[in-house]
Amino acid sequence: MATATCEIQGLVYIFQDLKVPFEQPSLLSCDNDSARYIAANPVFCERTKHIEIDCHIVREILKKGLIHLLPIPTIEQITDIIPKS
Repeated sequence: MATATCEIQGLVYIFQDLKVPFEQPSLLSCDNDSARYIAANPVFCERTKHIEIDCHIVREILKKGLIHLLPIPTIEQITDIIPKS
């Protein structure tokens, strides 16, 4: 999720430089409820120490309004067809 968030931020900056209108926020689907909760929750616990940097990146972009996290069931993810077949 952090990688996708950084890619979205980079694309937004490129569109701004090229004066291309861009509709914000970008929709980012995530099937992990815990990851969405951690990205929205400003309080960390001991269990999230190792992923804290990624969480800060996603939370910062989320606060700026560049992305909006949407829940999606794992079954509906098209990209999971190949590795899970």
